[in-house]
Amino acid sequence: VAELVQVGIPCSEEVFVERAAAAGHPRSLTCHVEPVVSACAKANFEEPAADLASFRISSMKYWIGRAEALKHKEQQLHADLPEHLRPILKGKRLLLLREMMEAAGCEDGALVDHICQGFRLSGWLPASGEFVARLILGTQKELDAGWVWLDEGPLPEGVVIAMRFGIMQNKLRVIDDLSCCGLNATVGLLEKFCLHTIDKLASMMAYAFDVVKGPMPECVGVGSVAAFLRISIALWRIGTVLFKLFWSAYFDDYSVISSKQLGANAQWTVENLFDLLGFRFAKSGSKAAPFGTTFEMLGLCVDLTKVQHRVMKVGHTSKRKDELHRYLQEILSKGSLDSKAAERLRGRMVFVEGFSFGRVSNRAQRIIGRCAEKPVATTLSEDLQSALRWLDSRVCESEPLSIDRNMIRTVLVFTDGACNPEEGTGGVGGVLVSASGRVCEFFGEAVPSSLMDKLLSFSENPIFELELIPLLICLKIWVPLLKGSQVVFYLDNDGARHSMIRTYGGSSFAEKVIETFLLLENALELKTWFSRVPTSSNIADNPSRLVFQPLLKRGAARRAVPWDCLLP
Repeated sequence: VAELVQVGIPCSEEVFVERAAAAGHPRSLTCHVEPVVSACAKANFEEPAADLASFRISSMKYWIGRAEALKHKEQQLHADLPEHLRPILKGKRLLLLREMMEAAGCEDGALVDHICQGFRLSGWLPASGEFVARLILGTQKELDAGWVWLDEGPLPEGVVIAMRFGIMQNKLRVIDDLSCCGLNATVGLLEKFCLHTIDKLASMMAYAFDVVKGPMPECVGVGSVAAFLRISIALWRIGTVLFKLFWSAYFDDYSVISSKQLGANAQWTVENLFDLLGFRFAKSGSKAAPFGTTFEMLGLCVDLTKVQHRVMKVGHTSKRKDELHRYLQEILSKGSLDSKAAERLRGRMVFVEGFSFGRVSNRAQRIIGRCAEKPVATTLSEDLQSALRWLDSRVCESEPLSIDRNMIRTVLVFTDGACNPEEGTGGVGGVLVSASGRVCEFFGEAVPSSLMDKLLSFSENPIFELELIPLLICLKIWVPLLKGSQVVFYLDNDGARHSMIRTYGGSSFAEKVIETFLLLENALELKTWFSRVPTSSNIADNPSRLVFQPLLKRGAARRAVPWDCLLP
């Protein structure tokens, strides 16, 4: 029997801190901000509005001229297209799109060729059931537009059959399921499509708040519709680079933010860009809402009224919150919860929590999750009723997210606990490190004897609890330094780290510590991550053993631990 053993020397505390600073936060919002966004942010919110308006007008004139110059080549291209693609691509200036993509630095060089070849779909997709009438209406719109066609002849060889169904989401959305025939299993991707969720817009605004010098102008925004996936991202880059539009793209939803002074100019630019390329978009109705200080995006409400204070708020619409509130009340009134309803509720709550800081609902969702795993409906127990009521209050009372410059700032926190069960003593330590790797502050103290007596009353070696306590101390003493930031906590105890990730403690004391931590995490609007540091590389190891000199020599300030108000 052979065993592979890896032998290495743990790095020093100083080297580990440097590497942690270089790694940053694994889910940092800065990953959503491309280099082109910096110039775009300054052009929209810092430089004179007249300069940007003039730039957009000049750029639009240039590309209108290019469209005219390519007119005959575009006509020839369309004449050479396969017959079934001509009505679909009618009016699209594909050669102009190719030139604009090249000018904007788009890396998807084959996109226009693939558009001209057609993105293949296979087979006639049958409808079935009670939903047929509505589904046919949705299909008829696509037939009328020339996007699909009816083939009533015999099934050609090599063609597979898929299923079409509809989902009602305020309007009917027609879905083609190509997994049931196995077609999806034949498709592979060499890259991962990146869609611009609300995180994209939030990151861009947080970045703008950080880099724009001087006062932020009053801003307005709007959501609009135009394209899909590769084409959608190509249009976003064209608008960002060639016209300095401050916008994001999610499938066919585009959200634009502009200074109020340039609102009309931004709208003119977007509309002319889409018209120039031949992309249809809503020019009237709910999808053509005017610019305003509040607007809806992907079922969320974006509030720009505080932008001059460098704050943007993102929250759920009243309609979404009311619907979920009614759904929770229906479950409580019914008195039982089946697996399908539990899974649906869990999914909706995950989405709701995605736009509310903190993880305080994790425990309630865990109780709901157990019902989703049961084959029969579950009668609402006292715990389940309590979880449902808690989630209901969370939905009704949760505040919108506040997006500010701190959201792209990363702070590193190292913690450690020490225990000497034979002597009945313990210690805690923590070190706060800036994103650049500078050691800023630390704490290190012996645990009060009264608290140690309590811990030793239910555990012979309460090191697990002593590893959790420093995390709570950090959120108590470093409020100004942590608030609104991305925080990476480094622990050398896997049990404590996993418990913080799962929000589950085991002992009643650990549960209380975690519960208090979660409430503070929510109040401070933190984006937390829990990672591992080897004990020999943990810079918090010394202060937990009451050794302070190394940190003091590095210029770190020592903070006291507020033991009297640590736990409620």
